[in-house]
Amino acid sequence: MLRLEKITRESKDTRKIERLYLSAFPQNERTSLEQFWKEKPGKEVYGIYREDCFCGFVQMLSYGDITHILYFAVEEEQRENGSGSETLMLIGRLKPGRRIIADIEAPGKTARNYRQRCRRKNFYLRNGYKQTPVKYSWQGEYYEILSWGGWVNEKEFKEFQEYCHTLEEG
Repeated sequence: MLRLEKITRESKDTRKIERLYLSAFPQNERTSLEQFWKEKPGKEVYGIYREDCFCGFVQMLSYGDITHILYFAVEEEQRENGSGSETLMLIGRLKPGRRIIADIEAPGKTARNYRQRCRRKNFYLRNGYKQTPVKYSWQGEYYEILSWGGWVNEKEFKEFQEYCHTLEEG
């Protein structure tokens, strides 16, 4: 059975999270490690554990009744055993009554990792997330927003992005 444990920059598994973050996400989809760990209102990082074994991490940002999964990665040897699905279920329990959104790389047929993008999208859809009409571009990549626990529209997502932008300035 998995559990989520809140992590700070001073936690024992900070280096494991940083290693996984740097290996799981392409450079154009990452912020700096300084920005990753920068404390901001509503921002949380959780380690994912099976007993005492580190399995991955999730970074989330909450504003209003929306929680955005910013980064979610599971160690390669922990994949394909239900750890990702179980983590999404734990996030739902951790954030009751909230709409949870996840952005995924848009699975355009010309994408270099088209199959991986389709698998990622199908993973979220299998776990109860719904496709929304929200699409956006960030750092040269195109994304789609999927939601769980309620619909998120373009206006709400734009407000969420504006909130994120004010946090970056502050």
